[in-house]
Parts: sequence; structure tokens; C-alpha cells
Amino acid sequence: MFTYGGMIAHVLTFAAHRRTLVCGALHDAGVTDLAAGDPMTWVSA
Repeated sequence: MFTYGGMIAHVLTFAAHRRTLVCGALHDAGVTDLAAGDPMTWVSA
């Protein structure tokens, strides 16, 4: 059983880990224009 804080920490950590794996895979595939990856820049565009 998770506490509420433990659940939030797990989701944020897992999301960050998956994002890192995706960025690494894209880099290995030759994609070099990844920028900063801040979602706020995507929303404001």
C-alpha cells in the first residue's frame, strides 16, 4: 500500500525515467533537435 505522497513520488520518478529513456532512444536514432523538453514551451506555441 502506498501513501498519497509515495504514489505521487513514484509517478513522477517513473515518468522522468521513461522520458530519459525516450530521449536516449531518439538521440541514438539520430534526432538531435530535442531542445529542452519543457512542456510549457509546447503549450505556448
